[in-house]
Amino acid sequence: MRSAIELIVAPNNKLTRRVYNITAFSATPSQVYESIKKFIPEVQAQYEPDFREEIALSWPNSVDDSFARRDWGWQHAYDLVSIRSRLSNSSLSVCVSVCLQNFE
Repeated sequence: MRSAIELIVAPNNKLTRRVYNITAFSATPSQVYESIKKFIPEVQAQYEPDFREEIALSWPNSVDDSFARRDWGWQHAYDLVSIRSRLSNSSLSVCVSVCLQNFE
């Protein structure tokens, strides 16, 4: 939402295109697990790639958002560490529980 609002209010003379890619951060399952484990040491996760892995491997490794950064100053606001720090242990526990149920 923030990116859409920022694009809408950006000065028209700064925009060089009608469509922009935007990106934030990307984390592997292992990185997410390790980040959570720092705050909930008892958490356990087990994951194995399924048919979606093949789909994901067909995607580009990254999205080029350099035009958005250059033209209207796009900057992502969160990374894995900042998202984790904004969650309390209890909300993270609920999130982990729900996420793990969805992948069983």
